[in-house]
Amino acid sequence: MPPKPGDLAASLLLMAAVVVLAIGGLASDGNWPKVARVATSFLTYVVVLLAARGSVRKHLEGIPYRIFALAGGAAGLASGLVRTEVQGFVLIVGAVAGGLLLGGVHWLGLIRWRHLR
Repeated sequence: MPPKPGDLAASLLLMAAVVVLAIGGLASDGNWPKVARVATSFLTYVVVLLAARGSVRKHLEGIPYRIFALAGGAAGLASGLVRTEVQGFVLIVGAVAGGLLLGGVHWLGLIRWRHLR
């Protein structure tokens, strides 16, 4: 059963808390390039996820995986573009990995969350 839209907000808030902690740790180490990559990647993920979710018709069954994969791919691409040296292979791998890993894990986590409640 695909995740419901109401669960998405809670999961994004939890993800934002984790990202803020990660950015705080990177900033305390003075690793500003990674701060920029993590922040840009996360913001891209959230914006694309919410925009794509809003552009599809109301889903009675929930939000489809393809929306999460699209957002994850965009986040991976954004992370690759913010690097000091932009390489085509890194962009492709980042987009594919972001779609499969970030989008996939988020989507599966939301599905399993409903079963735990």
